[in-house]
Amino acid sequence: MINRDTLMAASAIYKEMYSKLDQEGVPATYQIINFIAWKEDPSQRRPAKPGSGKISIKDLHKLDDMIKEMEEKKKRSPEGRTDSDNKPAVNWDKSITQLSQDIEKLREFTTEHVDQDNQEDDDDDDDDKNKKS
Repeated sequence: MINRDTLMAASAIYKEMYSKLDQEGVPATYQIINFIAWKEDPSQRRPAKPGSGKISIKDLHKLDDMIKEMEEKKKRSPEGRTDSDNKPAVNWDKSITQLSQDIEKLREFTTEHVDQDNQEDDDDDDDDKNKKS
């Protein structure tokens, strides 16, 4: 919040600078910018650790050269994907197949355990009903 004394001082300065003797008031406007506090939310991304970057800001002037190097590596690579040793980075077909199998196993596991938990809950409910009777 702006202090009343600050507003009075601003008014006096504007009156001296912009008022005319025959006018009452000040024919000028001013803008007040009010800042509020900000606190980061736990859902926001955390800053990276110092030194974890792969490219330094000091190397930005070499950016065009780095892009050309990466494009040349892709051209030399048989699959178009390379890691730092210029070898194919990943066999994607194998990875996708493995991932699909893992997802299916997880579905089966989840279905079995959910069914077991539901059966146990039903048994507990039956026991509670029998105790109340």
